[in-house]
Amino acid sequence: MYKYTLNYTEQMYAATKAILPCFTVTLKEEIDGNTLAEAVQRALSYHPHFKTQLIKEDGLFKLVENERKPIVKESAWSDEIRYGGEDYNFFPWVITYTGKQIVFSAYHCLTDGGGTLCFLFAVTRQYLELLGVKFETEIGLVAPENVERTMDNMFEVNANPAVQGLPKPDFGEAAPLPPEFYETDSAKISTYRISLKLPDVKKLSMESETSNFTVVAYVIAKAMERAMGKNEGIVNIRIPVSLRGTFKSISDRKSIIIPHLCYDIKLMGGLRRKMVETIFKSQLFLLSDKVNAIEGCNQMVESTQNLMAHPEKLDEMAKAFDEGCNAMNAGISYSQATNAHSFGEMAQYMENYGAYHFPQCMRYMEIIGNTFGGWINLSISQSSKNDILVKKITEVLTEEAIRFEFEKMETHGIMRPV
Repeated sequence: MYKYTLNYTEQMYAATKAILPCFTVTLKEEIDGNTLAEAVQRALSYHPHFKTQLIKEDGLFKLVENERKPIVKESAWSDEIRYGGEDYNFFPWVITYTGKQIVFSAYHCLTDGGGTLCFLFAVTRQYLELLGVKFETEIGLVAPENVERTMDNMFEVNANPAVQGLPKPDFGEAAPLPPEFYETDSAKISTYRISLKLPDVKKLSMESETSNFTVVAYVIAKAMERAMGKNEGIVNIRIPVSLRGTFKSISDRKSIIIPHLCYDIKLMGGLRRKMVETIFKSQLFLLSDKVNAIEGCNQMVESTQNLMAHPEKLDEMAKAFDEGCNAMNAGISYSQATNAHSFGEMAQYMENYGAYHFPQCMRYMEIIGNTFGGWINLSISQSSKNDILVKKITEVLTEEAIRFEFEKMETHGIMRPV
């Protein structure tokens, strides 16, 4: 039976019971529950990292092999689900289904968006194969000789103390926001989806010779500037960057670092869009450099070693970590979880793939982008009063002639640990 101790960031998320959003795979036909349950069990043979139970031992959190079978239930979209306990055989994640949708959420300490995608790919492939679909590619599979690598601690594997990162520009801290910027009444908090026409975004990225990501990042930064109503200060766009691509890893463990793009309102607010996108492109070049990724691994290993030497400080560290994540400042997390080619031949059997936040009165603002069927779907979690941030995003999109559809989401009942 295998067991492994979580790294520093995983420990922080475990201690604060942080959760992933609700991820959904929507197929073209109604889900058969028995077939889905078998597909999940088969997928675990490719992803043993998910065949685990979260425990606390000697003051720190660990994942230990779980010999039970996962419980897969049909659940109404509005149902609140409490997983991690006996009702779901102690798995730190849950898969349910409703109508055509497969629904997933998990402890954030277990994995990230990339790991979630790999596991859901496996589940979806196994489900479709059980229904008789034949695939021509290996999408959703892991070669038997590589299965053990899905449990790699990527930071430990790729750390190298001899490597130092490249110098990065320091624009300063994100501008503080006053308490009145935020809504505190949970009844007034909503989750939104804004779907952008992919060809319109692509047209602008080609004009600036950048990427779809930088175009959307510009929209977010400009919207935040207007929502703040200030003519100076720093907007930080936090970028959860998966290191899987950098190190050619297939690890299912949480494998991100979070650098940030900096938008200086005083210096950049008056620039044209193409110039801002070019500046973002240069920042991304530094942030995505492999040397800096190795430095990120070094920092994670050092932080983990310090915590393991002083496990009694976990609660204190987790409290400070949580306060930092929810600081009142002009910081927004933006990630692009999938692109137009992510689903390969599985796409023909799907209607959509999405990520839906659970509406909560948090100061942490997050936008997750998923590209599917000619759209970039942005799931937006924020608690700005009167939804000013969302309104400004639509305002900037209109000015830039990016066609979009806008809707307030009926979100899944919250899925959380016991």
